[in-house]
Amino acid sequence: MILLQAEIMELKAHPDKMARGTIIEAKLDKGRGPVATVLVQAGKLNIGDAFVSGTNTGKVRALNDDTGQKIAHAGPSTPDEVIGF
Repeated sequence: MILLQAEIMELKAHPDKMARGTIIEAKLDKGRGPVATVLVQAGKLNIGDAFVSGTNTGKVRALNDDTGQKIAHAGPSTPDEVIGF
């Protein structure tokens, strides 16, 4: 029912503005450094973008999708791994 309403109302996220999202989990990986699983809610997150989470800041060094494949940018409503947190 939600998908039907979203299609009828043509609800879409704007992919060209700055990314805004939620951090689902963060961990320190021995080989990759700080890694966070992020759910982008609006905008597009690119490699090299700076980000802020509370008092912590960082720069996106690499992005992986939910299957572990490297990607160039993370769009809305996709869970992605951000390396460089």
